[in-house]
Amino acid sequence: LGRHAIGYDVSELALALSRARLEEFGRRAGRESLLGLPDVEVEVRRGDARRHSEMKDGEVDFVCTHPPYGNALEYSHGEPDDLSLIESPSAFIDQLSKAGRRFFEVLKPGGYCALLIGDMRRDGKLHTFGLETLNRFRGIGFELEDVIIKTQNQDRSTEFYYRASPIRLRLNHEYLLVFRRPQ
Repeated sequence: LGRHAIGYDVSELALALSRARLEEFGRRAGRESLLGLPDVEVEVRRGDARRHSEMKDGEVDFVCTHPPYGNALEYSHGEPDDLSLIESPSAFIDQLSKAGRRFFEVLKPGGYCALLIGDMRRDGKLHTFGLETLNRFRGIGFELEDVIIKTQNQDRSTEFYYRASPIRLRLNHEYLLVFRRPQ
């Protein structure tokens, strides 16, 4: 689409994998495309979604993010900025809201934020991260454009959840929440 992109992650492993995939994509696209790739810059950097201090306010058209679902699964194995290390579901939502405020600041008026998140069961309780995130982001000032329910049929974590939980009602969906910063 000819868009410049910057990807952020707290995990050095995820960054290395992303860089390798970008390099492979560039090599493959160069061989397969008669027109070549658009003249864009795509890079990945280590960063925390709650800060992004090098981003200027109002300079981003689109934010696409897939945060962890609380501490349902450890993501980075000890990176201090990793949201999956937050044990309390309410503290997790508070920190995700902090990221949401930063997303709102860096977006241009009319810009979009798409966030993929799922719910979590912990200690016999259902934590509705999708609904809580929707409400918090609206409170920040985002307008809701759409809610897309993504069904999870089988993935690598399916067996983990069956073994780890006495509840057989498996959470098998995620929410793709699409927000817009008002003009």
